[in-house]
This record gives sequence, structure tokens and C-alpha cells, in this order.
Amino acid sequence: LAVALPDPGAFLSALGQPAAAPGGPLSLRGDITYTREGLVTLRDASLTALGNALNAQMDLDLSGATPQVTAHLVAGRLDLARLAGGAGGAQGGQAAPSGWSKAPIAADALSAFNGEITLAAEAIDLGSLKLDRSRLSVALDKARAVVSLREVAAYGGAVQGQLVANNRSGLSVAGKLDITGMELNGLLRDAMEIESFTGKADLKLDFLGSGASEHQIMNSLKGTAALKVGKGTITGLDLEKLLRGKTAGGVTVFDALTGSAVIEQGVLRNDDLLLELPRLIARGEGQVGIGARDINYLFTPQLRRDDDSGLAFPVRIKGSWDNPRIRPDLDKALGIDLKAEKQALKDEAKSAVTEKIGEELGVTVDPAGSVKDAAKDAARGKLEEEVKGGLRKLLNRGE
Repeated sequence: LAVALPDPGAFLSALGQPAAAPGGPLSLRGDITYTREGLVTLRDASLTALGNALNAQMDLDLSGATPQVTAHLVAGRLDLARLAGGAGGAQGGQAAPSGWSKAPIAADALSAFNGEITLAAEAIDLGSLKLDRSRLSVALDKARAVVSLREVAAYGGAVQGQLVANNRSGLSVAGKLDITGMELNGLLRDAMEIESFTGKADLKLDFLGSGASEHQIMNSLKGTAALKVGKGTITGLDLEKLLRGKTAGGVTVFDALTGSAVIEQGVLRNDDLLLELPRLIARGEGQVGIGARDINYLFTPQLRRDDDSGLAFPVRIKGSWDNPRIRPDLDKALGIDLKAEKQALKDEAKSAVTEKIGEELGVTVDPAGSVKDAAKDAARGKLEEEVKGGLRKLLNRGE
């Protein structure tokens, strides 16, 4: 078989089919065999389409009720940005900026055939994400597809795990990913257009969601996540200077960033975020609404002190993803300050009481002890002095 289509759109129109979006020329060459048992084989095939070139070997068994496909694809650099950005999850749906699309997801393709397709590529451009050397497979069985990430390199790190789409009794999606050594700067730049973070990140993610639309799936998500980042930087903000009253930009150099989360009904909750710096520590707690696309999170940088009473500056991040409000949390700030003040007043009162006890009883009292012990020790000391004086008088002896 040899096919050369300089204009695939015009070819489809000539056959009375809707013209596809312009994608450049298409060519296909290969050896095809068809047997009377309904087996089609494709060997030594080369395909060029959408600016990509790949080699393929494929077996297609048409003898059963559902076609059985076994295919092996090998490519150099694959540019799938047009497909990733144009198809989306919902057919004909328009995702509003403030929410997920409620249009039904067309998942009938999961029932089109059974089998396994493997892909090996030197690089894959998915538009918002870019992968390096990748080895993965897609196994389909009765409307259930399992994508196995056997070897995926990305942003200096590695990704392993599985992604599942199941349409046997309603659509559900799941994933279990183990990401190690991934550079945050490139990942966040491509995925979210954020360029202020650097550092190598490890992430473990396990999730499950179900529903007929993006909106339903995102609001049903449940799972767990754990993040660990080694030494890195945050540009545009110097937390130490901020706590000293200087709001100008700068760079925050941190030693470690860790945190874990639980996801239930589309809401991610975290209460152990910890950002460690040489002279500062920052904690975070709150929730991120994955389904509702909102956030309510408290971030508290605090100067390091052995007694955990360093100056703290809690910041509340609250609102929609598109326009969150970032303000100092005065209630939390007052709570932290009052706690320190209460302890200081308590220590001052204790010192005054012990000092007064010492004056009244005429003895020296250790201010480090409790008031009760101080009174007890003072009374014991006073009693001992009185007993000694009485004995001296009894024996008619002087000092």
C-alpha cells in the first residue's frame, strides 16, 4: 500500500466526508496481508501525518464480534499539541473560565476494539506538557483502557504508574502516579505559566473519579497525594525580608518543602505543608476545591526561635482560582501574638508571686520553680530556721 495525500481535507471532501482541519500532507506506505480468517497484518509501515513520522507494525483480527488490535509504534519526536489542545474531554462542550464543562463526554471509542498498542518515542509534545524519552502502552478490554507508563522522562525526572478510563457501567477515571526528581520550574511554566519556583520534586498521587462530564468527575474525585521538594527557590518574594517589614521583591531560598493531602468529593485538604528556610519556617493548611475551582488556604511564615515564638505573618488565600484574594489573617496574627503575650504575663506574674513569698518569709525563692513549690520550699526553710532558734534557746547556746 502506498498513499500520498498532499491535501487530506480535499480528499475527504471529494468522498463526501467533512473536511478535517488543515494538518499538512499525509502519506502511508506498508505491506498488507489479509487472510480468509479475517486477519489483517501491516508490516514495515511508515506514516507521516500532522508533521509527525512514525513506523508501525500491526495485527487486526476481524473474526470476532469486536476487532482485536495489536500494534507497535515507534517515533522520534511527536508533536501532539494540536490534538491535545483541540479535542478536549467533552465533545461539543465549552468549558467556562469559572467552571468545568457539563457537556457529556463521548467515551464510545473505548468500546471500538480490544487489544494493546505500544508506543516508543524520543519526545512527545502534548501542548501544555512536554515529555522526553517515553515508553508506554494502552490496553483496551471491554470498554476499559489502561495506560501503563513504563518509562517516561520529563523535566529532568521520571514518571511511572497507570491511568485508567473505564466505561463499562458509566464513565470513571483513575490514576496512580509516582513522580521522582522532576524540576518544578519547567513543569509549572508549561502547565500553569508559573516561573517563580525551582527545585526537584517527588510526588505520589492516587485518585479516582466518576461521572458523565468533566464537572461530575472533578466534583467526585477522591484520593491521596504526597509532595517532597529538596532545596529550591521562589523568585519575586523574599519571606525573611517580608517579615522584617520590607515588601520589595527578591528571592526566597528554601531547604525543603513537604506536604500531604487527602481528596474527598473533589476537595483537596492539606494540614501539614512545611517550608523550611535557614532562619524561617512556613506552614500551610486549608483546602483547594478541585471541583468548585476555589481555594481557602492559610500560609504562615514565622521567624525561627527555639521556643516557637518568632514573629509570624499569617496570610489567607481565599476565593476562586481565577481571582483569589490574598490578605493578612488578622485573627490568626492576633492569636499568635496573644499566645506569646499570655505566656509572658504568666511568667511575670509567677516571678512577682515568688518574689513576694520570699519577702514575706524572709528567704530566697528560686523563680524557675512553680509557685506551689516555691511556697512549700519557703515555708520549709522558714520552719527550719525557727526550729534551729528554738533549740538554741533550749540549750542556752548562742550562734
